[in-house]
Amino acid sequence: MKRTIVAAVVAGGTVLTAGPLLLGPHVTAGQDAAFLRSAAETPRGLAGPAPGAGRAPEPGDFRGAAATAGDWLLYVTDVRVEEDGVVTDGTGNGVHAPEGMVYHVFTLQAVNRGTEPLRFAPVGSTAADVDGRTFAHDPRAGRVASGSPAPLLAPGSVTETEVVFPAPPDARLYEIVVTIEYGAVFATLEARR
Repeated sequence: MKRTIVAAVVAGGTVLTAGPLLLGPHVTAGQDAAFLRSAAETPRGLAGPAPGAGRAPEPGDFRGAAATAGDWLLYVTDVRVEEDGVVTDGTGNGVHAPEGMVYHVFTLQAVNRGTEPLRFAPVGSTAADVDGRTFAHDPRAGRVASGSPAPLLAPGSVTETEVVFPAPPDARLYEIVVTIEYGAVFATLEARR
């Protein structure tokens, strides 16, 4: 399934970039064949419910969501909610969510489809819930959850990283917008059914 959304990035009243944003799995030359097979075999289509409509999404509804963002192919491999509000790196280092918040941790697989080495750094990402609230990615918690800084990836290389959103325990996220390269490139990943 392929959807096209026209998107524009505006700063200080000037349009920096405008064009189509393609969502969902797409076949292009040189893409990771195993990823495309796995996405094509997934029986669920993109069906993120609109805020206030239908069943509220669960974190697991994001698994398998895919999108492209510039030279990146993104794929959600896992989502978890840290109910205790703490993200750790497995070696004792941890970050605590703000008071009254929990962490929603999205594990993303990112494939560099470009022709040059790139660093995947989703620092400006946001999440939206069914109540119309927006939550910003916590870069520090993302670094701790990932366990290492973002590597420089050669063309065709794949990395896995975490994007982490502090949100109230009752938040039902239905989409995340992953922003890369200082806001010039972004992709929307929606909860699926």
